[in-house]
Amino acid sequence: MYSKRAMRPRSPARARVKGQATVEFALMLPLLFAILFMCIEFAFYFGAIHYANYAAFVTARGVQVGEDSASDVQNLIMNGNVTSDGTISTNSYSATVRQPWEVDMPGVEQLLGEIGFSVTSVLGKEEFSYEGQVNARYADNNGGGV
Repeated sequence: MYSKRAMRPRSPARARVKGQATVEFALMLPLLFAILFMCIEFAFYFGAIHYANYAAFVTARGVQVGEDSASDVQNLIMNGNVTSDGTISTNSYSATVRQPWEVDMPGVEQLLGEIGFSVTSVLGKEEFSYEGQVNARYADNNGGGV
């Protein structure tokens, strides 16, 4: 029933291939970990951009209504692990959040160095003047103004 060929022991060439999958996995494991940690690092980076954008908006809204809300926003929004080094500066009609960023992953930090960013939110004179232009332009269509 069985052929003699099927019952033969493995050839020496086939016996050498037996650990090939383990070696390939060991060679690819550092690359997989690097990709995983890069995904985590970029998630923190984009989260910090999100918080900085929201902090700039909230601070600018506070400046628009005449409150000095930079210190409150700094304490409430920018006190997380990734945004604790951020600074908020205000103008008469805008707010700017500056966030320094250093990559913590070895090898990549030499490549990128410090990649800080700055977010500015303007909500004041310029917004009101724009709204005035829009209202004046479409005043006739809206029955004498908005």
